Amino acid sequence: MRKARAPALCSIAAIVLMFAAVPAAAQSTDLPVVYAGIALGGARAEGFCTGVSGPGVTCDDTGGALKLYGGYQFNRNFAVELGLGGMGEWVAQGPGGRVEISTGVAEALGMVILPLGESVAIYGKLGVYRARTEARANTTTVVGNFEEDNVDVTAGFGVRFDITRSVAVRADWQGYADVGGGNIGVSDVGVFSLGVQMRF
Repeated sequence: MRKARAPALCSIAAIVLMFAAVPAAAQSTDLPVVYAGIALGGARAEGFCTGVSGPGVTCDDTGGALKLYGGYQFNRNFAVELGLGGMGEWVAQGPGGRVEISTGVAEALGMVILPLGESVAIYGKLGVYRARTEARANTTTVVGNFEEDNVDVTAGFGVRFDITRSVAVRADWQGYADVGGGNIGVSDVGVFSLGVQMRF
């Protein structure tokens, strides 16, 4: 009887090992992965409206934000990402005229990802950005268009929800230090956005 059981036990062991290998194979095809996405949200320029006041004067330090991004996730915990987008426009106006400011940004980020289960992960990101800020002024004291380029640090955090193996949604906040410069001045800009991400 013992000799008869040995082949059966070997067969059972082989079946168990075969099914145990299936998840491992699936995981190996999941990562690494290339992904791309689009995010929409709002941007706030901190300090833009400071000191802008008076009768008939209005100032809006919030504006829309749009970003296209793509990345490469090496494993469950690390990824790199490139992004390109725009922030603003921020507007101050009154009896003395109007000033509009908008910013375009290119960025490179490293990401640390912490999965919280099969379909949810939180992440932090840190990197550098290059921005071109444009100001259009038509006031009693200043008339003209101005441009400033700057490079500085950006960081943020967020959460990702995997809807399917190929589609996810993201919600995140990202800050950009000292955007602007020169005659335009500088502001720290914070962006909150919601986005859709596709894996390839």
